[in-house]
Amino acid sequence: RLQLARLVLRGCTLLLLDEPLNALDPVWVARLRGILAEWRAADPERVLLVVSHNLEEVERAVERVAVLAGGRIRADWELRGGDGAGWRLELAGPAEAARAGVAELFPGAESEGAGLAWTVRAPDEAELSRRLGALLGRGVRLRSLVPGAPRLEERLRRVLSDGDAEAPR
Repeated sequence: RLQLARLVLRGCTLLLLDEPLNALDPVWVARLRGILAEWRAADPERVLLVVSHNLEEVERAVERVAVLAGGRIRADWELRGGDGAGWRLELAGPAEAARAGVAELFPGAESEGAGLAWTVRAPDEAELSRRLGALLGRGVRLRSLVPGAPRLEERLRRVLSDGDAEAPR
């Protein structure tokens, strides 16, 4: 706590914290969350880099996640954005039309591996419907559309079990 106070008071623009909430009681977890949120909010140039295995805390507190395994970045995800959690979209062939259509109509879509499933985002449901209509107009079939992106734990499990992990964006 003392070292963190010294760094915050010194005016650092980068804080690197390794498992910052480990061994803290619930009162100090809440206090530290507040201190770090205030520190970040005071200057948009400030960067907080957190190393953690606590996936619930990561989902709650961070904007971006990088997954490191085997000495390289295996995935890089935005967790927060103005467009909410997104939708899980699963399509049926033709595969090339589906991949090309998703890439064009849903920039930043996150592939769920070799199949035809993605996490996609759109500003609102009307825009989502418009984009889906354009995609279906290319002969692609909709298998499922579910609100909400997969939880971080599920996404992490897929990446770490897949030999060809998602390329960083």
